[in-house]
Amino acid sequence: MSDRHWTDEEMLLRLFDVGPQDGHLESCPVCARRWETVHAKYQSRPEGLYEVPEEQLRAQRLAIRERIGHRKRKSRLIFVPTLAASLIILAFVVVIFRQAPRELPGPEDFSQDLVLEEIFSTALSTEPEGII
Repeated sequence: MSDRHWTDEEMLLRLFDVGPQDGHLESCPVCARRWETVHAKYQSRPEGLYEVPEEQLRAQRLAIRERIGHRKRKSRLIFVPTLAASLIILAFVVVIFRQAPRELPGPEDFSQDLVLEEIFSTALSTEPEGII
C-alpha cells in the first residue's frame, strides 16, 4: 500500500482490471469515493455508443505495428554511426595519451664529469662565437 492517492490514470486502469492491486482503495476513503464515482459513470454509459467496427480496430493495430517497426529500424540507423564515431574518438584519445611527453633531462641526470667537460671545452674553444 502506498501513502499517495491514486492518479486518474490508475483509476482508469483499474476500471479495465489492469490497474494496481495494492489494496489502496480499501484503506483510503478519498480514493474509494473517487473510485465509486468513476465506476458508476462507467456503468451508466449508453450501450453501443462506443462500439467500433472490427475493421477500424484492425487498421489501427496494423498502423501502430508499422510505426513501431519503422521506429526500430530508424533507431538502428542512428546507432551504427554513433557507435563508429565513438570508437574513432576513443582510438584518438588512446593514441594521444599513450604518447607521453618526453621530459628533458634534469640536472640530476648529468654526471659532474660531463658538466665539467662541457664547460672546459667551451672555455678552451678557439672558434669565435656567432653574433646574434
